[in-house]
Amino acid sequence: MPLVIADTYNPRWSYASTKLVGELFVINYAKMYGFKALLVRPHNFYGPRAGYHGHVIPDFSERIAGRVDPFPIYGADDTRTFCYITDGVRAMQMLMDSPKTDNQPVETVHIGDSEEITMKELAQKMFKVVHWTPKSLDIKNGPPGSVKRRLADTAKLRALTDWKPEITLEKGLKMTYDWYSKHPAPKE
Repeated sequence: MPLVIADTYNPRWSYASTKLVGELFVINYAKMYGFKALLVRPHNFYGPRAGYHGHVIPDFSERIAGRVDPFPIYGADDTRTFCYITDGVRAMQMLMDSPKTDNQPVETVHIGDSEEITMKELAQKMFKVVHWTPKSLDIKNGPPGSVKRRLADTAKLRALTDWKPEITLEKGLKMTYDWYSKHPAPKE
């Protein structure tokens, strides 16, 4: 699919653009100097120590710990796949160790889970694993420029490594919430 940057003034595109430029540098440098390279595209890695603001699972964790009600959900129908950090690191290690990644000068591999979930469903899973549900939800539009759907295509990852996630979303959400509830965001 062609890449289109709809609004170059939207700060969300700065993040995406830096990743794209980095990949272009690696791809073309590897071609120019004849060495092999492996590009990985992590899809929503999460877990303890993943930052405090601007990432959905830490944000949900903070709101749940604070018993925010009504509970705001931005882009409730937007979908994502999430990958627990230890599964993501294991996938990268397996890719580096696999002789199959040496077949091409440059390989690009997506790392993520295949369980696509809406932001509303994600919130509901978190409510269930922490045994708390708000009385009401405050459904809001997603941030301007946010992509409606992100689904990791892990076919190449599985073909190169036989990787599959070991941590279920429910277990990962529980472990992540437990960490954030013990380590709240520093006061500003």
